[in-house]
Amino acid sequence: MFARLELLAVISLCGGCFNFDQLDTLYMNVDASVPPPDLYMPVVCNGAEVACHRKCFDLMTDNNHCGGCDTACNPGQECRAGVCASDWRVVQPMQQSQVAAGWASGVGDVYAVGEYTIHSSDNGASWLPQPSPVGLSLKAIWGSGKGDIYSAGEAGTILRSTGNNDWTNQISTTTSQISMLWGNSAGSIIAVTEGGTVLNSAGTGVWTPVATLAGDTVNLPVIWGSGTNYWIGGETYLWRSIDGGIKFKIELTQAFVAVWGTDVTHVFGVESDGTVVSSNGDGTWPTMKSLPGSYLTMWGTTASDFYIGGLSGEIQHFSNGTFIAEASGTGDSITVIFGGGAADVYAGTENGQIFRRK
Repeated sequence: MFARLELLAVISLCGGCFNFDQLDTLYMNVDASVPPPDLYMPVVCNGAEVACHRKCFDLMTDNNHCGGCDTACNPGQECRAGVCASDWRVVQPMQQSQVAAGWASGVGDVYAVGEYTIHSSDNGASWLPQPSPVGLSLKAIWGSGKGDIYSAGEAGTILRSTGNNDWTNQISTTTSQISMLWGNSAGSIIAVTEGGTVLNSAGTGVWTPVATLAGDTVNLPVIWGSGTNYWIGGETYLWRSIDGGIKFKIELTQAFVAVWGTDVTHVFGVESDGTVVSSNGDGTWPTMKSLPGSYLTMWGTTASDFYIGGLSGEIQHFSNGTFIAEASGTGDSITVIFGGGAADVYAGTENGQIFRRK
């Protein structure tokens, strides 16, 4: 009883500053034979750590106490040498609801689509809008070169531009949303609807249905190709064509959220559980790494230099055999990664922002 009275006296003298969340613990540990603890005893921290609220933190690396107590870094930032920092910077603020896809003709000349198309020809310093002539949202973009660019999206919309900022309608023969576009030349292009219908164009402006991915749904832009080979990821299967996108067969019973490669012998994918896999084109996909988190997109420049982006601003950079988590600068989901080269990489978000890697 005496020990409890002394403890309450200390609390009273403190003027109410005591943390009552710890009261039960202190009562349990009170021993009448031991003097009450000195609640004013300074906290002694080890090394470079500093006391914040009677707990020790490294102000050089702690995201909640960066450079000073209670100085918290924003989502997508890391505390580095006492300063909140990121590996990416905003080059396009929220201009539309979501960046659905991106494509580049080369270094510094990049396009992104969502509610409409935006284009930058100065390394992301400025972006010019290119409204769709049909007023419908776009979900995919691909080009064979600077003067031959396609975009597609809602209600079967397929548009083409010669790089002059104008877009003209193509004959798509479908009213379903188109989720994917890819081509291996100006005369061999495919589009895929969310219902799994594959359309083919020889670059003439007419798109003809050639295949159906039966029993699958393809909402994400999970497509990549090389030569006559195409890979398409659905919610149930990974599909492959070896004849230029005319016939598709199931290569793997697994949901893919991203696929990308450099050639037919270096293809990479991300499964829905965050597992990164690779293939040399023989139909097998051994595991490279199981990443924490959930992912939506991937893009790169070489087999030893690529990026994977996902929910809550997650970006993993595969560089020379190692996956490295990068600070994206945002807590929003990364919906697409694209670029024109190793020093010209962009990430689009669910809220319409575009970041460029520093």
